[in-house]
Amino acid sequence: MPPDYDEHRRSAAERSRKKSEEGREIGRLPRRGDAARRRSCAKSLKRFCTTYLVNQFNLEWSPDHHRCIKKMERAVLKGELFALAMPRGSGKTTLCEAACLWAILYGYRRFIVLIGSDKDAAKEMLDSIKTELETNDLLLADFPEVCFPIRALQGIHSRCNGQTCGGVRTRMKWTDYGCTLPTVKRSKCSGSRILCRGLTGRIRGLKAKTAAGEQIRPDLVIVDDPQTEESAKSEVQNQSRVGILTGAVLGLAGPGKNIAGMMPCTVIEPNDMADQILNRELYPQWQGDRIAYVKSWPKNRHLWDEYCELLRADLAAERGSKRSTEFYAKHRKAMDDGFVVYWQQRKSDEELSANQHFWNAVVKLGPQRVAAEYQQDPRCPELVGDDFAFDWHIEAKVIITKLSGYDRGLVPDDCQHMTGMIDVHGDVLYWGVVGWTANFTGWVVDYGTWPRQRTDYFSKSSAQRTLAKQYAGEIDSSETEALIHRGLTDLVNDTIARAWRREDGSPQHVGLCMIDANWGEQADTVYDFAARSDHARILLPSHGRGIGASRERIDAAPQKPGEIVGHHWRMPSLRKSKRKIRYMVFDSNTWKVFVFRRLATARGSSGCLELPGRDPIRHQMIADHCRAETPQRTEGPYGERVEWAPPAPGVDNHFFDVMVGNCVAASRLGCQLPGVSMTGRGGGRRGRGKSRMRLSEMRKPA
Repeated sequence: MPPDYDEHRRSAAERSRKKSEEGREIGRLPRRGDAARRRSCAKSLKRFCTTYLVNQFNLEWSPDHHRCIKKMERAVLKGELFALAMPRGSGKTTLCEAACLWAILYGYRRFIVLIGSDKDAAKEMLDSIKTELETNDLLLADFPEVCFPIRALQGIHSRCNGQTCGGVRTRMKWTDYGCTLPTVKRSKCSGSRILCRGLTGRIRGLKAKTAAGEQIRPDLVIVDDPQTEESAKSEVQNQSRVGILTGAVLGLAGPGKNIAGMMPCTVIEPNDMADQILNRELYPQWQGDRIAYVKSWPKNRHLWDEYCELLRADLAAERGSKRSTEFYAKHRKAMDDGFVVYWQQRKSDEELSANQHFWNAVVKLGPQRVAAEYQQDPRCPELVGDDFAFDWHIEAKVIITKLSGYDRGLVPDDCQHMTGMIDVHGDVLYWGVVGWTANFTGWVVDYGTWPRQRTDYFSKSSAQRTLAKQYAGEIDSSETEALIHRGLTDLVNDTIARAWRREDGSPQHVGLCMIDANWGEQADTVYDFAARSDHARILLPSHGRGIGASRERIDAAPQKPGEIVGHHWRMPSLRKSKRKIRYMVFDSNTWKVFVFRRLATARGSSGCLELPGRDPIRHQMIADHCRAETPQRTEGPYGERVEWAPPAPGVDNHFFDVMVGNCVAASRLGCQLPGVSMTGRGGGRRGRGKSRMRLSEMRKPA
């Protein structure tokens, strides 16, 4: 081959290399446009928004906006956490996107993770941030070290791989689900990263290495509306998402390091994920701020009701909103009297005020949705009515904060009685033990399942340790009766009947333990166990019956010989019964209301029921079980009653049944609320005027 040909090839290659380098080289960075403007926004997120993002923030701020912006600044600058619920359309997500830009451009945070309910939801935030970096001319002028290399890509993201600035690779990445900012000398955000993830996706172990070889971990997370309509309705999904947030997400910074975080959110259902995180008693570190649209309700509500009816009729007839707007204009002074909303700028061009906008939303979206998305309170009585919550209603977030401070298993010295209850199922037994004073003040001493589970929160369907697994190799998994019998035996011997320790160190024993015998095909198993157990004297099979308004009270019928009758419970005579031992029948509807009243009673008052320990999170499952059923007020021939609708499929209520059984057992032992007659028609007495039986007598046929 001729020598001149080799030279030709080398020369061509050199020209090609130089041409390639010229194509990849973006040249020197432009000078900063206005250094004073840039400096003036360095410590003010609000000024950054109104200076560089004026197209997004062109309205006057509300006082609530000012407060939230200050909290976002603290989150970025000091590493705090901040959860924010604002009415729909308030710009909470846009504010968090602005905070992300502010934090990364000024170098306050180097690795930001955007988290949504799923990965695509988080990508929407990332796309918005990337658009500002690519197209915002003011940012280009004042932050050229970031925006100039990005603008030089001209939307062709494959150019990132070879791009150079002054002959040095910028090492930029610009993908659908993340971006790495240009590596540029003296840039405060050189090599900084933004990634997006779904809350339930792969989150753990995120880290990156800079051009200098430094390993960085996430130092700011923005968790935007991390729940869905479906997940908000599921107790299991709510607990799973709260666990991911408090565990994997807050652990992204690495061992022993704190991470800054913001969570713009919307409460969809009572006690959903957002509702829990916003609760400062449960998660004070998140500094939850729940901003309602309406601060004060109008005095002349009837005029707004008339307005809504007029608007509904016009919308249904396709007449628009002209008549309703004219009605508001005519009566505006009276309709606005006492009506205070959080932001007067919140209205469309066709609306006269933010007050009108609110009621337009009520008509168009429905009161239930407005209660959640505008008031951050799905049970807002002014919108959804009192039928959604009776006077004894109490939410899970309140239940778990009613803590006694006593360690689990420790019996307060004030306890005069101890009761137990076992809720029977084929795979898991649920149990609880409660200590009582004579006036029905109670302390849950301990509760759990048999077999014991390894986690504080689980569903019956997801329980890892079942009776079949516990006794594998001893009892065949198909022998349900034998499994239940053995489980009851071990549970009672190991836990229920043991000597419980009081504060003073002395022992105390359960005086009465009821066992659910309502599971038809296994009722005989329960009766057989209760009769044969070494602890038969304290065991009592029980049957809960939901007595509605169409039926007479369970304790109202004349007392028959041999019966024991108490407050909404009855122990039938065994003379004409196939049963050989005593059992109890009680009105589950009434006693469920009773449990709620005990949980709602303030600490220090007679009849208050408290959970053990000091950590509310440990009791989320029992609280959710107590909130699993829906109460409904009904009327019938026997007056007004509260009836309980069963829980939705897949929702557990078993610890609720355990608490109910303990209350009924306490009534049987003689506990009574002060000033309240709780003896029933039969006065809790045995028939034929005999005095109340001792527990040992309960085993004998009448």
